[in-house]
Parts: sequence; structure tokens; C-alpha cells
Amino acid sequence: VHQYYKAADLLIHPSYSEEEGISWSMLEAAATGLPVVTRDIENASRIASFVFEDDEELFAYLSRKEEWEPANYPTEWSIETLRPNYRAFFETLR
Repeated sequence: VHQYYKAADLLIHPSYSEEEGISWSMLEAAATGLPVVTRDIENASRIASFVFEDDEELFAYLSRKEEWEPANYPTEWSIETLRPNYRAFFETLR
């Protein structure tokens, strides 16, 4: 998965669900340094590079690529930190 995030320019997370909050895809993207763009949903704005209210605001942001910045994420969310947790989790599925 890491190589796909590295090949991307940014992650757009358009969820309307207040219950969803921060998704795994947002965490993975943030861990690889991608800009994360999301609606203002519970906790998601904590790591988002940009929070949008409507499509017009989103499209305006997308047209200003020079303003894109990596997501705000703590070092404990780095891919190096997350990798052992993923392995441990998937080992439990065997």
C-alpha cells in the first residue's frame, strides 16, 4: 500500500459521516507525508492539511497546488511505527 500513497499527490476523504472520524486511509496517507483533504468531520481535522465545507471550496483548493502541504501527523503514526502493528494484526488473522 505504501508505494501507492507515495505515487499519489494527495488524498481526498469526502465522507459526510460524523461517526467515521479519522479513517485508516487517512492515517496511511498522513504516515507517508501526503496532503490529506477532508470535510470537517469528528477528529479528522486533527491531521488534515485542508478541511473543506463544500465542493466549491474543495475545487478552489485543488487548483492551488502550490499551497498543498503534508498532513499534520504525530511521529507515532509514521510508516516505520505503524508497520509492526500492521504485521501483528495480520498475524492474528492467520
